[in-house]
Amino acid sequence: RLGVQAALAPFAAGKVKLVPLPWAVVVVVAVGVATGITELVSRYRDAPLKATFSLPELLYFIINGLAAALTLVLFREFDLVSDSEPIPLKWVLTAGFGAMAALRSSLFSFRAGDQDVALGPSTVLRVVLDAADREVDRQRATARAVTVDRIMRGVVFDKAQLALPTYCLAILQNLPQEDQDQLARQSTALKDAPMDERAKNLSLAGWQ
Repeated sequence: RLGVQAALAPFAAGKVKLVPLPWAVVVVVAVGVATGITELVSRYRDAPLKATFSLPELLYFIINGLAAALTLVLFREFDLVSDSEPIPLKWVLTAGFGAMAALRSSLFSFRAGDQDVALGPSTVLRVVLDAADREVDRQRATARAVTVDRIMRGVVFDKAQLALPTYCLAILQNLPQEDQDQLARQSTALKDAPMDERAKNLSLAGWQ
């Protein structure tokens, strides 16, 4: 820890404003990968660490890192930076964060049926994210089914229908109001659903 602080101290003090090319590449790739990890961790709130290491997620990290590195290459091609001289830190950070913004942009959009379809770099990310969603759902569905089946054995639905959602909402401090309202609606609708008690129990617990 002390070694990391000592290495970063010159940057924090503003004494170092130039970054050697190899380190510049490392920094911009790190910015891209860190952005991707942050997005996926916030996207998959149920066991986020397990959800961010499947093939689609790794591909998502790679795309973000390569986009940042490619931006630095374009800076060099347009003579904004030099191969033979250290690169100003501001250009390194601009390449990293600029690439993340550009990668999430769309060039234009058109109407297809009742939906607006965007075309641009963001389209690539959307395809990868959709694949990641499906992969995460497959991974987590089996574990959830086993856990829910074990927990809900012997539970009476009429008693759990109000008590379980109330308890779950009480122990979650930062659940958005929209999610709370959705859980309440689902729980209420489930009460009158044409399903046997076992199926209702599993569905009730699966939504928590």
